[in-house]
Amino acid sequence: MSTSPYHTAGKLVDRVLTERKGLKTVAFSGKKNQQCTNKASYAQACETLRHKALLDAILNHDNGRLGKAVQFDDTRSKGLLYVLLFELLFGKYKNIRGGGKVKRNIIKHEKELRRIKDVVCAERAAACEDGDVTPGGLRDAPVFPRYVRINTLKTTAREVVDTLRADLGGHDDDDDGDELKIY
Repeated sequence: MSTSPYHTAGKLVDRVLTERKGLKTVAFSGKKNQQCTNKASYAQACETLRHKALLDAILNHDNGRLGKAVQFDDTRSKGLLYVLLFELLFGKYKNIRGGGKVKRNIIKHEKELRRIKDVVCAERAAACEDGDVTPGGLRDAPVFPRYVRINTLKTTAREVVDTLRADLGGHDDDDDGDELKIY
């Protein structure tokens, strides 16, 4: 068993990518044969998945030349590769602790990875250093609530929906409040 701080997070990312389930479902499923997920591994996997779109863009820049250089397709654990790339490019200390074959492949191309990261961040106009990796349109959009509790003694569902739409700038959805479930 390896003592690398990245292996558990890499396994979580692998399971999220292969099983196509959410991170919480994968990390906290009650299976007895799975090892216990600690807070650090969960946080590492969460941040890695948050930056996955940027990491993919970096690896696929110039027709995937850099992805081939770090042997993305040949790597057994793509989750570990994503975690190590995140730690090197976006992590707190901007380096990888520990060692291993995957680390050696990444460190060999560290300057190129950092250069392409800057290019991709400039193209996307994302604040990569601030950790804000959401697309620009989603960053400023108002959020329409998924659930609202309504006191039907004081108002109606229609009035609440109309008020929310007016306050959120005319949020147009397919549902017009007719499908609301009132308990």
